Amino acid sequence: EREDGEARKLRVRSNKDYEASQELTRKVGLVQHSVARLSNQEAGYSEVLKADKSAVKRDNRLIQEGYRTRKELGTAESELRRDQAALAKARARAALDLKRK
Repeated sequence: EREDGEARKLRVRSNKDYEASQELTRKVGLVQHSVARLSNQEAGYSEVLKADKSAVKRDNRLIQEGYRTRKELGTAESELRRDQAALAKARARAALDLKRK
């Protein structure tokens, strides 16, 4: 009878331990699933970040190209004004030469 009581206690304890281990196994599975999901999200964010960095680099190149174009335009406008002034002077000289003849 005493052994039966001890055996019963051991069985009850064993069942509780088994149930606890099953619960822990379930929780570990949930945590693993969450970790995998978060890892996939992080990978997605990394791709978005990489695309954003690429877009920023492209935008910076376009901005620099815009600055260069603006500078070239300023230079071309200066040359145009200088050439127009020279043309106006040449026309004025030609008009004076025609009057003298």
